[in-house]
Amino acid sequence: PGGGLAPHFSTFASGLGDETRTKLRRMLADGTLPPDPASAGLSCAVCGVESEVRKVTLVKNTGMLIARTTETVQGNLCRSCIRTKASAFTTHSVFFGWWGVISFVVTIVAIPMNLIHYFGAKSLSPVPEDAVAPELTPIVVERLRPLAVSMADLLARGKAPVDVCHPAAKRTGVTPGQVHLFLVALAGAKG
Repeated sequence: PGGGLAPHFSTFASGLGDETRTKLRRMLADGTLPPDPASAGLSCAVCGVESEVRKVTLVKNTGMLIARTTETVQGNLCRSCIRTKASAFTTHSVFFGWWGVISFVVTIVAIPMNLIHYFGAKSLSPVPEDAVAPELTPIVVERLRPLAVSMADLLARGKAPVDVCHPAAKRTGVTPGQVHLFLVALAGAKG
């Protein structure tokens, strides 16, 4: 955590106990505790907003007779980003994906895959107009501070981060993405 929040996390971290702190740091290092809310499935990897997301792989293929390029977007995306990216990638592939033998095959796979994700995104909740990327603020830190030790212990005992974030968010009136940012900051805090 940067700036004025760093002293708060040092205090929390020192109250966790060496074994719990070590486990949290190890979880952050090995990816068990994802480094950001998007990797944890709590926000969109493209736009960053907190909304319902789905793990997708979208492909844009460009054939150039003897060469080709492929652009891929992979990760947890919100409904808006899935539909926008799938539409753009599919349109591009329809017009520019066929030019080459390998590109022809890649395009035959990419277009249906993109369309499946495009139409499948309809089952996700629409992104609220006021949706924003989660941010760790002093108010959020103060709301979560009383739960710091219990959340760290749950993670250290093997509970999935998402299963810790949702109940804590509901209990404290913050968002699951903010809880996740708090846990990551706690794992990285010196103490």
